[in-house]
Amino acid sequence: DDPVAVARCCRRRGDIAVLEGRISRGKGWYTRSLRALGDHAGDGVEFERVRARLGRSAALHVANDNRAAISAAQVALAEAEATGDRDAITEALMLLVTAAAMLGEPDGGPHGAHALAVMREAGDDLRLANTLLNLGVAEHNANRLASALDRYEEAAAAFDRIGDVVGLALVTHNRGEVLADLGRTDEARTACTDALREFRACGAPLGAALAESALGRLAVFGGDPEGGIALLESAVATFEAAGHEWYTADTRCRIAERHIIFGDVDVAAAALAEAERLASHVDPPGILPTWLERLRGLLAWQIGRAHV
Repeated sequence: DDPVAVARCCRRRGDIAVLEGRISRGKGWYTRSLRALGDHAGDGVEFERVRARLGRSAALHVANDNRAAISAAQVALAEAEATGDRDAITEALMLLVTAAAMLGEPDGGPHGAHALAVMREAGDDLRLANTLLNLGVAEHNANRLASALDRYEEAAAAFDRIGDVVGLALVTHNRGEVLADLGRTDEARTACTDALREFRACGAPLGAALAESALGRLAVFGGDPEGGIALLESAVATFEAAGHEWYTADTRCRIAERHIIFGDVDVAAAALAEAERLASHVDPPGILPTWLERLRGLLAWQIGRAHV
């Protein structure tokens, strides 16, 4: 059999599996693609080899195994540079920067500035938009809020240029989260409401759940605890059904926060324990440990007040 044809078939099956959310299956297909190529050389071999590595890196990133994703992308980048494969070079750079951002490097690690320059020069707005979006998340997590808004503004412009409505809605939601942390609650509520409307219109339930979670927290702080909890519970149900442990844990933290704020200490303690249980299964946990530590402090304060 033609090793290139076999490798291509395996790689495409890997792509389909990842799109369907079957990440382990996808990684297996990418490994089979690389094995089919072995030590072969010739037409199409390097093209398939580097794309199987990129597919595996992307699958590892989706699985939240970002250190392994970086290792795979580094090998792919070296191979792509050796053959002058510009499209693969840009894809590898995007994966390297995105994975680094998810590991807490708001500048995207050592490849950050170079990757953005390459994408801007190539006019690759799709990769540019997604990379800036992830860098904005990292900036937000590092509490560099003004920088996060700058990243999101450029990401929004890139998504708008390619007509990506869902991407634009995600940026709008993320801006709303930053605005909420800046205390600009009216602007935050408008942004998240706009994002929720767009997500629902596009049939994007996970995006809608993100917006519901943000709006639920805003409702709690705005004095509507029952409306807030309804939105938060709706978001949790969507995240749990999709198997998104990080967002489930994050939204459970928001539910615990609501009960702490309104002095429901017994309910809050149970909600916080559930959030901690979920967070213990998330790797890497991102900002969850800091989030949980803050909530434990708030709960201890409320318990102390209740006994005064």
